[in-house]
Amino acid sequence: MSRSQEFRAAVVKVKPSPSPAESVLLDEACRLIDRLDRFDELLAGDREAWASVKWPYEGEPAELIVNSVLSEARAHTAELRQVLKALDLPVAKAAADGPSKLKVLLGGATG
Repeated sequence: MSRSQEFRAAVVKVKPSPSPAESVLLDEACRLIDRLDRFDELLAGDREAWASVKWPYEGEPAELIVNSVLSEARAHTAELRQVLKALDLPVAKAAADGPSKLKVLLGGATG
């Protein structure tokens, strides 16, 4: 099960009847989680799509193109924070030295 599927299941447990707007926000949060997972794979070198080679025509030099994965990952992280805030999920408070709210929500720890 992917992290976005785990997240969706955890949200459905705490909000079994989301409004239409909340459903749209949940879909967007899941897409962002999936994209961030792919960005992590690219940044860790587990995927090879982070770079491509533009082959020359008629004696021009080849060009290596590296995508801006890190800046995209940062932008998506900021967007995910906003979507999660807008969802206003009822999450148990975690102790100051305990797990994060997101970890509690994902079922990784108890709050």
